[in-house]
Amino acid sequence: MGCAISKFDSDVILQCKERRNLIKKAVGCREDFTIAHEAYIQTLKNVGRALRMFSEGGDEDEDEEEEKEEKEGEGEKEEEDTILKQKLK
Repeated sequence: MGCAISKFDSDVILQCKERRNLIKKAVGCREDFTIAHEAYIQTLKNVGRALRMFSEGGDEDEDEEEEKEEKEGEGEKEEEDTILKQKLK
């Protein structure tokens, strides 16, 4: 529903376009931050598991089962992330 005046580059229109571009960048940064935060949390879990295994003398069979369960959970999380990204676009 544009109008002829919207093609005219006034200060107000330029500010609006600049704000729109900044909001798009902010959304992209938020997605990147979410992905990085998730990777950080996963790394903390792995470090915790390694420390526990080290302190207990660890049983590798138990750890393999836990890793399988986490990988299944990660697959579901990736699907949720994909759906979320599609909704944001």
